[in-house]
Amino acid sequence: MRNAIILSAALVMLTVPSWADTWDGGGADNHWNTDLNWTDDTKPTSSDSVTLSTDDVAELHGAAVSTSFTMSGNSTLDVYAGATYQKSGSSGFEIVGSGTTWAVLTQHGGIMNLYWDMRLGYHSTSGDDIHTSGRYIISGGSLIIPRGATAGVAYSGYRDDTCLGEFIVDGGDADLIDIHGFTVDDSTHSTGARSKLEFKFDGDTDPIQQIDVAGNVTLGGILKITDDAGTTPDGKYILIEYTGALTISADLDATQIPADWKVY
Repeated sequence: MRNAIILSAALVMLTVPSWADTWDGGGADNHWNTDLNWTDDTKPTSSDSVTLSTDDVAELHGAAVSTSFTMSGNSTLDVYAGATYQKSGSSGFEIVGSGTTWAVLTQHGGIMNLYWDMRLGYHSTSGDDIHTSGRYIISGGSLIIPRGATAGVAYSGYRDDTCLGEFIVDGGDADLIDIHGFTVDDSTHSTGARSKLEFKFDGDTDPIQQIDVAGNVTLGGILKITDDAGTTPDGKYILIEYTGALTISADLDATQIPADWKVY
């Protein structure tokens, strides 16, 4: 049986041997499939653990594979129409940044199949400071995460408030967002920073944005919904379909979304 959250405005285990392949940007462009952009001068294979780190800027236009994927520092990856990414193993897909510096993956189109899970802002570090900040923005294409996604959840035994994760649906043009379990952490760092699920409506006529979750949905932190002018997206709807349990503790007051939005 499928359940649904509708937010509306009245006017809403496979193990694969792996080798490291690190971006060095040595090619003539910043394309993933340019061999010289990688430390071994060969684009990643399905057996490679891929890393983007500080100041790395990459684009994906064609087919790509890896057994794991990590973005750290202020690295960025833009995924465009026609791209296909397939992760081959159960190792992580992590966008973790460094401190309060965000690592950002922006999906403009294409298909991203992560095979396992995705972690936005994830770490196993002690201390009071914010250690990691990871953001995923999707404005087009399809995102498939068969083993669930977390935003701002640290490794077991470490503090969730010291990592930040943001998942942003930008515009209503994504073809599919299919996740098996989705958690946005609800803790607040001493600086006031929190993790976030955000929906941004653009100026087109598409009235709905939808996430399909085959499993549990736990929404903490900030739930933010705006239009392209940063104001109330009248006549728009957010639909989160889920099959498991639902827990909402995210901010739903007028400082984050309009008071007349409802949860059904």
